[in-house]
Amino acid sequence: MRNSFFAAALVLVSSGTGLAETITKQLSFDIKSPVDGRCRADEDCRPWGKTLPDYRKELHPVIPVRTLKVMLPAGQGLNYVKYEASEGSEIDYTPQMAGRQRVISLGYDTRPLVSRYVAGLYPAKLIGEPRVVSFRGFDFVEVPVYPFQMISPTKARFFNSIKITVETSPVQRAPLGRMLRPNLARDFELAVRNIDNDVIVTKTSRGIAEVDEAPVGYLIIGKQAIIGDESNTVLRPLIEEKRARGLRVSLATLESIGTNPTAAEIREFIKSKYRDDAIDYVLLVGDKANLPWQRIRSGMGSNNGDPVPSDQYYGCLDGTFTGSASQYDWQCEVAVGRVGVKTTDQLAAWVGKHMALVDAGKAGRTMTAMSFGEELDRTTLGGWSLDNLETGRNVAPITSGFPDSTQFTKLYDEFNAPVSADQFLETMAAGDFHVMNHLGHANSDYALRMNTTRVSEFKSRPAFFYSQGCYPNNPDIDNWTIHAVRLPDFGPAAMISNTRYGWYEPGRDGEGSSAVLHRAFWSMRFKDKIKTVGFMNHMAKAAVLSVDRSNVMVYTALESNLIGDPELDLMVGE
Repeated sequence: MRNSFFAAALVLVSSGTGLAETITKQLSFDIKSPVDGRCRADEDCRPWGKTLPDYRKELHPVIPVRTLKVMLPAGQGLNYVKYEASEGSEIDYTPQMAGRQRVISLGYDTRPLVSRYVAGLYPAKLIGEPRVVSFRGFDFVEVPVYPFQMISPTKARFFNSIKITVETSPVQRAPLGRMLRPNLARDFELAVRNIDNDVIVTKTSRGIAEVDEAPVGYLIIGKQAIIGDESNTVLRPLIEEKRARGLRVSLATLESIGTNPTAAEIREFIKSKYRDDAIDYVLLVGDKANLPWQRIRSGMGSNNGDPVPSDQYYGCLDGTFTGSASQYDWQCEVAVGRVGVKTTDQLAAWVGKHMALVDAGKAGRTMTAMSFGEELDRTTLGGWSLDNLETGRNVAPITSGFPDSTQFTKLYDEFNAPVSADQFLETMAAGDFHVMNHLGHANSDYALRMNTTRVSEFKSRPAFFYSQGCYPNNPDIDNWTIHAVRLPDFGPAAMISNTRYGWYEPGRDGEGSSAVLHRAFWSMRFKDKIKTVGFMNHMAKAAVLSVDRSNVMVYTALESNLIGDPELDLMVGE
């Protein structure tokens, strides 16, 4: 069977001189076919592998979908993409609607379930629409590949071999808005990670002059009344620790950017510092009243909290975050974190706790982790999805779990047997945890079965927290996350949590978009060896959105934000 698809809408060719280039890649998939309608006893021939039971025949990306990523040669733009598939094999297959999700609300939500994959989208074609993306001055084409097709309501065809051909043509200029800066070795090394080209474009072929490698830049932005200046700042311990490791740290007051600068003006300032000072990290200091959040539309609709407050706006510097949400830029040039403080005293308290977490990481203790899973509804327990963090999952995006040496403590609700806040606090205080993962109910002033008023009861050493709950990072109020992170001495020193609704899929074998992003985050550390939590967060979003650009996944990626230092290295999983 032969198919072809031409991406005419993505032509970037100008009338320049030069020759077109062709890049081909043969993809292989291991989808087994039943023999006489049955599987052998020693193999699993379901097209989605062993991770789902037979009754969940849904159009999920559990079928071995993958995204081909090709670096475009210097001076070349995408002309077209086509594919050739081997002869397909047919099986009987009656799918259900896939990705039926609901919000992780405090009550049992009565709104209609949201479908993560809409009818006809997955998998309507063997390849999805190619996308041209930019990262640190390099251009790529991403091609989603789906080796599985419905050919009737009850039959499907799958393919174990698909050849993708990408043809490029010369361009005379870089795509509009692409972020260029002096050619740095670390930019090139990050850009070529996980690409599928057999031959990699060289650094010097970009046409940008070679320069001496610049130190990693770290930019701190906030009101002068909170961050001070070089001669007088409570950030001094953090700054000195980073400079001792060779980072170039600079402070910029909001007043130096403009009079009450807007989010757009702050982003333009970050762009200039990225180009001119080689910054890789940005720490935003201030809550919503002291440093603006940007709200970005996901396409989910106002009844689901759209547009979404997101600091992603300050990290991904190509593009505009306007227009179709499916075309947003997710390849972030800089990693962004925020400390939601109002005063210098609050900032000083956070710095002390952050430094304690840094020192603990350098001590090299055995990796310890807690997972706290709540009952999500009368048929679903959060612990089921949290177990995928520990083991990883062979489901797109394929992820690795924690190292085998990790010591896990699991606080999991059973039906009608919840874990109390007191149990959680006592277990945290008695342990020596590096990280805490949470899937459960939350709100702006509530998480981990505690109201904001109980945050002061933390007596556990500083750690890194990640929560999938709804709204605990809502910047419209003095929320649970920023309260907990700026609490002196104890509890989370950094935390990733949602500015709007978290999402889960009911049932034992379901996995909501929040859970997918959560396991992709940890896989960035243990599979892809990304060491800082800021880049782990941003690159996890790029990974999940390379295989799933549904509105709910865009929403989930926008709302998941880091409160804490983006350059934090937990020093685990070495």
